[in-house]
Amino acid sequence: MVMHICFNQLSGSVPSEFGNKLTRLRFLTLRNNSLTGSIPASLGNLSSLGVLDLTFNQLEGTIPRNLGILKDLWYLGLAYNLLSGDLSASLYNLSSMEILSIQFNMLNGIIDTDIGSMFPSMQHLSLAGNQFTGHIPASDTDRVQLLHVQ
Repeated sequence: MVMHICFNQLSGSVPSEFGNKLTRLRFLTLRNNSLTGSIPASLGNLSSLGVLDLTFNQLEGTIPRNLGILKDLWYLGLAYNLLSGDLSASLYNLSSMEILSIQFNMLNGIIDTDIGSMFPSMQHLSLAGNQFTGHIPASDTDRVQLLHVQ
C-alpha cells in the first residue's frame, strides 16, 4: 500500500491514526505540504514501511525513537522542517537504511563515530544545516558505499 500526497497545501498534523490503521503501508510520502505538529510515534507501528518522506513541511519536536524499529525502512526524509533534539540512537538499528535526509532542521548532538558500520547500505547521507558535532572517521567511510554526503 502506498500513500503519496505531495506538493499540495495540506495543513494540520500528520494523523496518528496512520500508524494504527494503515498497517500495510509501505510508502508514506507527504513532502512539500504545510504540515505542522510533531511526527506521530504511532508511525513506528508501520512494520512494513520502507519509505517515510515528510520533507519540506513545518514539523516540530523530536524524531520519534520508535522509528528505529522499522527494519524495512530504507528511506527517511525529514529535511527542511523544524525538528530539534538529537539523532535518536535507535535509528542506528536501521541497517537497511540507504538514504537518510535530515538536513536543515535544528537537530544537535554528537554523530556516532561508528556511523559507517551502523548503516552498511547507506548511499546518501544529508546532515547539513543542523548543529551536529563530532567527526566521521575515514576508516568508516571505507565500509559504506556513500554516493553523496552533505
